[in-house]
Amino acid sequence: MKNINAVSKAIQPVWSITMSKLTFSVGYPCAAPQSFFNTVAPYLDRIGELYFALPDFATGRATFENDPRHDREKLATELQLFCEQGVSLNLLLNGNCYGGQAISCTFANDVRNAVGDLYERFGLHTVTTASPFVAHVVKTNFPTIDVRASVNMWLDGVAGMQQCADLFDSFYVKRDYHYCIDEIRAEHEWCHQNGKRLYLLANSGCIPHCAYHTFHDNFVAHSAAVAKSPKDATFEPYACRRMMAKSENRYMILAGNLVRPEDVHHYEGLVDGIKLATRIHPFPAIVISAYMRGRWQGDLSALTEPGFGDLLAPYILDNAAIPSTYWAQKTACARAQSKGSTAACHECGYCAAVYRNILTEME
Repeated sequence: MKNINAVSKAIQPVWSITMSKLTFSVGYPCAAPQSFFNTVAPYLDRIGELYFALPDFATGRATFENDPRHDREKLATELQLFCEQGVSLNLLLNGNCYGGQAISCTFANDVRNAVGDLYERFGLHTVTTASPFVAHVVKTNFPTIDVRASVNMWLDGVAGMQQCADLFDSFYVKRDYHYCIDEIRAEHEWCHQNGKRLYLLANSGCIPHCAYHTFHDNFVAHSAAVAKSPKDATFEPYACRRMMAKSENRYMILAGNLVRPEDVHHYEGLVDGIKLATRIHPFPAIVISAYMRGRWQGDLSALTEPGFGDLLAPYILDNAAIPSTYWAQKTACARAQSKGSTAACHECGYCAAVYRNILTEME
């Protein structure tokens, strides 16, 4: 295992924080006791897009009985406020499974009605989906709406984008490629040559190469039905929490896909915007503020969605203690040079060493 200090000395540190000029996409929370618009109002100059879901459609997040989206009047008021401030609206129809209705005429009609209503009322700009069928329906009926391939499609680079380029106008970098700069550059170049756009999800807490991601996404899409069934408490349905339950695996928070607020500016010219996961985050304003300022001096695990603070307690990950060479080291490591493969991580040990150095007991 390489010594973290020896590795850091090989790269010249840059101590100043550079603010990113990229605009951010933020998600309307699944549990918002107060106005989300008022919460993020101080940052509207940096927010280019609001993504949101409707309670009638399965999405990439579970549906709850107290979900504020069931209050259609409140949701409409919030959407109007964002719209008036020039923030583009992005409807999520990104459930990974729509069951027997997956390619039905009934489902197509429901999608047309929902998208048409939002387009007429608020000038809906984008629909994000993991369903090629939904993409087809929207593209056929609303040709001016941007159709975006959900990050939950796990599209594998340019090859994956090419297969469905006729259905989608924009894409997300696959989470496992966040530190593979040559790969991102190639994807961005292809997108712009073909009239497409490329985005990146910054604060994902997903572990690298999640073995459960298809199961998990299907499970979440059927969350309303799952909530009504007795659970087998002996089974952990989330691979991330299953892995993080063991202390020796918790370095994956760093070895995974998270891009820190301090490092977002490195993606200028490589992507067209940054998405922040805030829909199920307990304190979305904290996440948004940290990324807007390009600095976070608290617990790094507090920024991710999903989060693992309960598993780390009584410890936190002191983000301010991370070496200034962190991003340069991660983008030059064997994983970054092999399209995100973690095969060499156990030999490198850099992320594990950083993890141990920043693990701090709460006062």
